[in-house]
Amino acid sequence: MLVCCGCFSPRLRLPVWGRVVDAETGTPVAGASVILDTTAYCARLPDDLIVVAAGYRGQYLHRGAGLDDEFRDIGLHPLRLHRLRYLLELQSLGRDLALVGEIGNHRSDPAVHDVARRALAAPVVPLDARGVFARDPAARFDRVVTTRLEPSWFPQDGALVIAEEGRTGILKAWTGIGTPVALPFLAEGGWSIVGASRPLHGDVDVPYLARNDELYYAADVHGWSLGIEPQSWARTRAIVGGIRAAVRLEAGLLLTLEGNGDEIGLYRHAMGYREDRLWNVIEPIGHIAASALFPGHVECMTHAAGTGIFVVDGPDGLSVYGLWVSTRAMSAEELLGELRSARPRRLSIPGAALAGEVTGCAANAGAASWGSNLSGTLYVAIRGAGIHELALNEQRVDATRFWRNAAVAALPTTFTGMAVGGGLGALFRGCGPVLYAVSGDGVVYRFLNDGTPDQRIEIESRG
Repeated sequence: MLVCCGCFSPRLRLPVWGRVVDAETGTPVAGASVILDTTAYCARLPDDLIVVAAGYRGQYLHRGAGLDDEFRDIGLHPLRLHRLRYLLELQSLGRDLALVGEIGNHRSDPAVHDVARRALAAPVVPLDARGVFARDPAARFDRVVTTRLEPSWFPQDGALVIAEEGRTGILKAWTGIGTPVALPFLAEGGWSIVGASRPLHGDVDVPYLARNDELYYAADVHGWSLGIEPQSWARTRAIVGGIRAAVRLEAGLLLTLEGNGDEIGLYRHAMGYREDRLWNVIEPIGHIAASALFPGHVECMTHAAGTGIFVVDGPDGLSVYGLWVSTRAMSAEELLGELRSARPRRLSIPGAALAGEVTGCAANAGAASWGSNLSGTLYVAIRGAGIHELALNEQRVDATRFWRNAAVAALPTTFTGMAVGGGLGALFRGCGPVLYAVSGDGVVYRFLNDGTPDQRIEIESRG
């Protein structure tokens, strides 16, 4: 029986019972405990049940106040706990439990503090150096992208991290917990990762790949095993050729950087039905010179909530632009005209934030992003100078920060590719996304969104 502690409300003083099992093995988890986290003296505001056990992530069960019958439903199905795999997860769980112990009626409740202590007491064994997510000594990874294997309440379990081996174009993949995944279709060589997009209100990144001057994309909207089955992919011919990057605008358009990086390709990115299933469809429209939009060479481009973000090396150094294209016009000619008449917004950056040779960029949209209203975080990699983080806010960059961390000293100072992965917000409070990066060696690196390098760990069994 799981006993719920930490609440003095007569309406909620019920035993919470059920079976707790390991999500991977299905075996029972010994010593699991439940805390009722309340926000207003166990009264009228929503409550959370937190199920914890040593070596496992805490699982939050959200319930409205007084819904005792739903608490009893835990007994109908085994509750699956996932093992802690990263130091970040362990530290975040510790912060969550410390917070629970300091609010509401828990401050002086020894039972709650004892549950938290036991959940964090298991010995920790490092599995690799700080910052290392996965490694292949024979590889030289140049680019990286993230997507999802399947829908999951746990973003890291459903995540798929794909890295490009720069010399052969072979793509290798791992789940979000570092387990290698075979991709027969993408292991033939000759591939290039050119980008990914996440539709507004969507929860799956759609990767874009290039091969033999063709753009490949995950076509089956209902297919969650992206990249594993050949039939889940479609392709379209490049407009100019030599696709270097691709980003989707929320307006239903796809922009590419082609040629020598001096041409912007425009594609229609829509959805259509085929065999009673909804599929992504990408069709070429046309192209214009990048110089028609930007006063310099486009070093890299990415996206945030449907807005294209461009890092441009112009006459006065590196600048950041945001681009939104209206789709009032629907014909191909009119859409190309809209692109030609578009006016990218130059985001004002405080101080001399960016200088040097840009080797990669990635972005994460903020909650306030909608259409042409831009918020979020832009990550820019500079050769020999690590990663710079820029906080985006409408028409400006609010703040910049160079990732400085003593633990990063042994890590590369030049990163050639980056990708924002699934955040930990669904697992722990106050956690943003994680950033995966590659640097031309055989390692895929993993950072917290504040630049702290994460570490793969194993919780030592006491059994």
